[in-house]
Amino acid sequence: MLAARVLRSTVSCVAPHVRRNISSSSVLAQKQTSSGDPNDLIQQLFIQKIREFDKKTKSAGGKMPDVDPSVQANLDKEMKKVATQFGVAEGKEAEFSKFPAFNFQ
Repeated sequence: MLAARVLRSTVSCVAPHVRRNISSSSVLAQKQTSSGDPNDLIQQLFIQKIREFDKKTKSAGGKMPDVDPSVQANLDKEMKKVATQFGVAEGKEAEFSKFPAFNFQ
């Protein structure tokens, strides 16, 4: 009788911890594929949109794809403003979109 009571109290104390541990570690135990979980639809959609944007960018020659002329004019205006602010020559506005090259001697 006493052993059954001790066993019941032990089970009631340990059971929530065991359930919590199994539920949290079951995510880690799932087999991952190279592109992530095949059931993760949001991740698949994100990767699909990135690949679609990459194709559009390459077909547009490295410029912004599907852009309005007003947006392009606004970008050009802002680039000219930054160029005059930092004293960059007129034809060298593309320097802002490139990472600077450092030459240490």
